[in-house]
Amino acid sequence: IVFTDRIDTVTSLIVNDLDILNLNGIEDFIALETLICNENNLSTIDVSNNSNLITLLCSSNQLTDIDISANTNLKEIDCSSNQISLLNVTNNTLLESVNCSNNRIEDVDVSQNIDLVSLSISNNRVNGLNIGNNTKL
Repeated sequence: IVFTDRIDTVTSLIVNDLDILNLNGIEDFIALETLICNENNLSTIDVSNNSNLITLLCSSNQLTDIDISANTNLKEIDCSSNQISLLNVTNNTLLESVNCSNNRIEDVDVSQNIDLVSLSISNNRVNGLNIGNNTKL
């Protein structure tokens, strides 16, 4: 239970394996740094207003799209085991860890993510990958 009078001070939200269908209202969690919502039934997730987000773990859902372009503080994302076809991380220059395995992704551009130390893209449709700028991998 989250009381709405304190919703703007919540920094961590963990809602794993609860058969959640949507995260309506997540945009009001403006202080949110960690969102863990693995193993639910989410088909969409809108974290565009969660600019303080550092960690986003949303694996094993039904996501087809995820827009993290506004989450420039993001350091870790795990969106594995979904149905995502496009993952754009070019604005997320602080990313250190990306796990997008088991999706439908055809192209991943990590050239701007020079702090990456972990990248997992197995079981996708990626044909080529340029990691020339990713010297920490």
